[in-house]
Parts: sequence; C-alpha cells; structure tokens
Amino acid sequence: MLFNYLVSNGDAHLKNFSYYRLPSGYYQLTPAYDLLNTALHVNDDNGLALDLFADDYETPSFTANAFLAYDDSLELGRRLGLPLSRVRKLLADSVGHEDKIQRLIDRSFLPEELKLRYAAVVADRRQRLRYSAATQP
Repeated sequence: MLFNYLVSNGDAHLKNFSYYRLPSGYYQLTPAYDLLNTALHVNDDNGLALDLFADDYETPSFTANAFLAYDDSLELGRRLGLPLSRVRKLLADSVGHEDKIQRLIDRSFLPEELKLRYAAVVADRRQRLRYSAATQP
C-alpha cells in the first residue's frame, strides 16, 4: 500500500493482490504486478483504489489537509497490529532513495514531459509521507 501511494498507483484494487499456497499450507503474497502511476492519466485524488480504513476513519492530519500523510500510515500499521517502530522504519525507508527512483524514471520509455510529471508526483507523495500533524509521530 505504501509503495502504491508513493507512486500514485490508483489501480491497486483487490484484484491486483494475489496469494499462493505454499506446500506447507501457508499462504504467501505473490510478487507485485500491474504497478503504474495513474496520476499521469487521471486525477486520482489520494492515489489509492482502496480506502485505508473500513470505518471511514480520518486521522486529524487527513481531516486538516485532505491528503494521506505519515499519520495515516502509522494508524494503518497500528490497526494491523504491526510494531510501530517497524512502521516508522518502513516509512523512513520509503521516503528515501530519491536518486534510485529518479534513475528508474529516467530509464523509462515515458516521454520527457511524463517523466517530469512522474518525478513531481513522487516528490509530492514523499513530502506528504514525511508530514505529521502530531507533535510526536
């Protein structure tokens, strides 16, 4: 979900997540597929096809700013029962790698104008994921 938000993949609906059953009987998430930046083609608001919270909950950050940010990801992790220290580390890692992301965009077959727009979307999402309305995230 975090990656899809970062690259504005508004096509990340439930049919784009699959599991396969291991011989042990456990299920494992399959490799990601159908990853794209829908913001290059349509206004996709927050860039996710799925709501983060089933109960229409909005963090104070979202209520104040109308965009998903650090606080929303932290709340999702909390609701999933993930250690918050791990969620914070994942968020910090996700907003990094600017050079690597830019190199991938530059190597793509997108026209130059779309490469610039793609980089701008990722930069905007990166900034959003660094933003917290809380005094101590």
